[in-house]
Order: sequence, then structure tokens, then C-alpha cells
Amino acid sequence: MTKVFSIWRFVLMLGWAKSGTWWVTNEREQRTLYFSIHKVKEVGSDLSAFGVIILPLSITFGLAKKRP
Repeated sequence: MTKVFSIWRFVLMLGWAKSGTWWVTNEREQRTLYFSIHKVKEVGSDLSAFGVIILPLSITFGLAKKRP
């Protein structure tokens, strides 16, 4: 379950893993994330956000693009 909140250009995303942990799967491996601090960057842009995962809780915060 994930909820997104925004105030002006600030965006906060809160997520809760129903299974108790988050995992990443690709064609070579599967990783279970218990604790993580990471940076999310939009391709082709200088916008980025920071995220934290602590067991089932995921929090990501950053700035949204200005509307043209």
C-alpha cells in the first residue's frame, strides 16, 4: 500500500509492505530490503528524491516538477 501527499512542490510518499519486507527482483537475483537509504533520480533531469526503507515502512520525499 502506497500513499502520496503533496504540498506545493514538495512530495511525500509513504508505503507499507503487507508481507513485512520490501524486495527487488530482476533476471539475475532477488534481494530482500530490511534497511535502505537511497536516492531516486529522474532520467534526463536534475530532479531527485531521497528514500528510506525500515522493515515494512518506506518513506520517499523530494520536489516535483514545475508545470509548464
